[in-house]
Amino acid sequence: MVRASKNSKYFDKSEVIGEFYNNYAKIVAPILDALEQRRRKYLFMLSTLVLVLPLLVIILYPLLGSAVFLLGVLGLIFPSVMLISRFTHDLKCECMPFLIQAFGNMKWCSNTFVISDYDLRESELFAVFNTRNDDDSFVGKYKGVEYKVSEMYLANVSGSGKRKMYWRVFNGVVILFDSNNEIKNKTIITTKGDINTRNRNPLLYMFLAYILFQFVPYFFHPKYFFNTVFPFLIAFIVIAFLFLKLLERLKLSNKEQLNEIKLEDPKFCKTYRAFSSDEVEGRYLITTAFMERFQNLHTAFGTRRAKCSFYDDKVMFSISTEKNLFELGSFFTPVNNQKAINRFLAEISAIFDLIDYFKLDEKTGI
Repeated sequence: MVRASKNSKYFDKSEVIGEFYNNYAKIVAPILDALEQRRRKYLFMLSTLVLVLPLLVIILYPLLGSAVFLLGVLGLIFPSVMLISRFTHDLKCECMPFLIQAFGNMKWCSNTFVISDYDLRESELFAVFNTRNDDDSFVGKYKGVEYKVSEMYLANVSGSGKRKMYWRVFNGVVILFDSNNEIKNKTIITTKGDINTRNRNPLLYMFLAYILFQFVPYFFHPKYFFNTVFPFLIAFIVIAFLFLKLLERLKLSNKEQLNEIKLEDPKFCKTYRAFSSDEVEGRYLITTAFMERFQNLHTAFGTRRAKCSFYDDKVMFSISTEKNLFELGSFFTPVNNQKAINRFLAEISAIFDLIDYFKLDEKTGI
């Protein structure tokens, strides 16, 4: 196992990559060959089920009537979900521990909250959420920087039945680093127009949007709209805006106030907004070099949607993506193909690249 290079107390990434593929060839590849046989067996079982079930439905239809169609659908869905979930679980549990051995003290876990709800809320990178699902998570240390990585889905759900309101707050990967720099205040970077930040309640925005939607039919009657409805609509928009601002003020009354800071890079300001409770520290953290690196962050995870927060001597990156990251293979493709392993290595390496790229291990500034 490669934990450190000869000339450094930190592990060397080039040596790690060599150790990674060495572990893959000696340990993981034979496991994947066995799993591939298991996958084909499961796939054969599902294929047989797909062929047999329609025949059973046809045979039993005279006896059970239309109810047999429901039984047929359930008889196909439940075994399919069970076999696919079981195979995916086995694939990760049997291979992941050996693949990450090369990355020093890295630990992997699934469906576990390695980043607390407290940190997510303190970062102010997300809107209010009450539903959370974490997939793959990793914790470890690189160049003296402790990191926590979690594939995460956040949502806000309210009500039930026809009155149920659902809002997706975030889907992607959250990476939390312990900063080697002292961070006394809070500074955040968000994309312009992103309302899923600063612990706002997105369902309130949904409700206001619903109210505005009720005015749509009046647009087809211009004379009546401008003479009667338009003044009420303008009044509603103004009152709603003031109401939201008041709620935000009341919510932040017991917390540090974040004020927008204007940065020097016009290209950066065109896409992102920066807020800080201390403008001097905010400008010290968000240097010109940091802004340039942040704009290029999409190269690591293939996305342009990213947010960042400095708080409590920590740095959190929130990277939105629809891709299912850190996968070792798929039930529907051969798992002993090395392409998935190469992709997994690139995604894991991106964690260390962030530490190097943003110089998070340096104590003299970012």
